[in-house]
Amino acid sequence: MRKRLDYIHQNNARVANIELAIDEQGSWHTHTFVTETLYGGKGSAILELALPYERRNLTCGSSYQIPPGRPHRIINGTDTPASYLLIQNGLYDLVVWNVPELDLPLHHEAQGETP
Repeated sequence: MRKRLDYIHQNNARVANIELAIDEQGSWHTHTFVTETLYGGKGSAILELALPYERRNLTCGSSYQIPPGRPHRIINGTDTPASYLLIQNGLYDLVVWNVPELDLPLHHEAQGETP
């Protein structure tokens, strides 16, 4: 189960440390007005983005910025917990995306494995 420690939690700014459990996958989603910046902490996670499809490794010291409107999710596909620092700037909302409608590769297919 995901652990979240909020440092700032306001409607237009959020800062949190998030820990992903072993094999945890977030749901595909986007934000209308929020720019997200992720900083890798312990372990290793995978940031998947859509439109266009892209995969980024999020490891200690790495970072990635996600603009408003770009669908994304984060995955811990390892056998140890992974954590990251999340900074969200902008009026918060959450729009869940349906992956089949996006015609994206599944997590296993993107790794070259058979589902």
